[in-house]
Amino acid sequence: MKKYRVLEESNVFSASAEEIREYLEVCFGEKFGFLPMFQESEDAGYLEIYLHTDTYEILEEQELTKLEEMDITESDSLRAICSILELQIEN
Repeated sequence: MKKYRVLEESNVFSASAEEIREYLEVCFGEKFGFLPMFQESEDAGYLEIYLHTDTYEILEEQELTKLEEMDITESDSLRAICSILELQIEN
């Protein structure tokens, strides 16, 4: 299982794609007060994180609009998520 490094201001750790997805969900929820479902993929040979389709069933319209405004979509949104949460992920 491939590990990725997560670099935050005061925290550095290694984790699998699934662990990183879970971590990003929690960080996002803590920062914005609602919890979108993300999905991870390594099919392209690198880590992708994107909005899980089930999110559309569990979130309010204004929360979905906020995600769209932040460029968090069903396409690879890892770059946008990392920018918003002020962290980096290295392969």
